[in-house]
Amino acid sequence: MQGLALPKTCWMPPPLLSIGMPVYNGAETIEESLKSLLAQEVADFELIICDDASTDRTLEICRRYAAQDRRIEIVANRHNVGSARNFNAAFSRARGRYFMWAAQDDRWHPRYARACIAELERHPRAVACASQIAFLGPYDVVIAVDANIDTEGLDVVGRLRAVFERVGWYALYGVMRPEAVRATGGYAAAFGGDVIFMLEMLLLGEFITVKERLFGYRYPAAEKSPDHYTVVVDPTRRTSPRPYTSLARELFARVRRALGATAAWSAVREEIIRILALQNRDWRRRMLAEHGYAGHAEPEPEIALRLVREFLGDSEGDDRR
Repeated sequence: MQGLALPKTCWMPPPLLSIGMPVYNGAETIEESLKSLLAQEVADFELIICDDASTDRTLEICRRYAAQDRRIEIVANRHNVGSARNFNAAFSRARGRYFMWAAQDDRWHPRYARACIAELERHPRAVACASQIAFLGPYDVVIAVDANIDTEGLDVVGRLRAVFERVGWYALYGVMRPEAVRATGGYAAAFGGDVIFMLEMLLLGEFITVKERLFGYRYPAAEKSPDHYTVVVDPTRRTSPRPYTSLARELFARVRRALGATAAWSAVREEIIRILALQNRDWRRRMLAEHGYAGHAEPEPEIALRLVREFLGDSEGDDRR
């Protein structure tokens, strides 16, 4: 039994907001995250917890909260299916007018969901909204802050530019329009699957922000390897020997397929190459290291442009020559 939870046969009207929470072995942090979500000022929501065969007390904790709050639904996987399938499973059960994913170790100000929904109501062209970010360390100490991705008023070229200008895409945990999420392939089962998903969303519309820090992202104590992320996303996959190059190529190819032979593709193609070669030094450094350039001097701009074209498989060459 689920305590106050209503029987599955009892029909309930769709809520304003659906929150999908994919979890796995999060017993150390999930209780505080649940308290944070249940304290949202938007009371009309459902919380769908998809447990991916946790081996600690995660499921026990979730069931205890579900017994006290009928807004919580729990789905327990018999076998570990990986975070990509678990993220998508949480979304597939959502019935709300708006949707957001929630991680098992993050924190949200009580006004977070309400503020994001209000912005989406004011901006019909936007497909997602998130707030500014506070990065949390031990004991919830704020160790850094950052602005979230914001593409308000930008055309598709500008929106796609925003994807490649950064390494760190936290708008995945914003409030989204479910119809836009359904128009994508969902969370991709690949390294950088969250980035692939957000690129597909940005092809559809704008990402906007609440100009306050209402979201606390739990920063890992140590940087996790591409191997870790690949296994977490899909236990059956092998890590690419060049994960950051493969991700850049995949994003580049998806933009090319989406835009086709259009003026927008011509413009964004050159922008992607320029940004990765000359502007996003972190991503370029990772790609260069994957191709044996670790420890070398910074390449001259023309060399960097040529190398990035090769990394991306840009067979069209430089049209300006």
